[in-house]
Amino acid sequence: MSNQERMDSMENQLIDIRLAVSALLETVAIHQRNFEVMQRNFDSVVIEMREMQSEIREMQSEIREMQSEVREIQL
Repeated sequence: MSNQERMDSMENQLIDIRLAVSALLETVAIHQRNFEVMQRNFDSVVIEMREMQSEIREMQSEIREMQSEVREIQL
């Protein structure tokens, strides 16, 4: 194999490596964006759950109040 053929082979390998690295970087970027979307979705779910907890506590309070009123009426 001549020096030129070796150089051509090395250049082709270098191009392949650069393409592979580029593809990996793009894959990392896609995964990062997906992770950020998932994190935002998770944060939204947490907020909704906290709001639901607050509403449930309010409903429990109202039920206790109604129970108390019913007891008073029964007496």
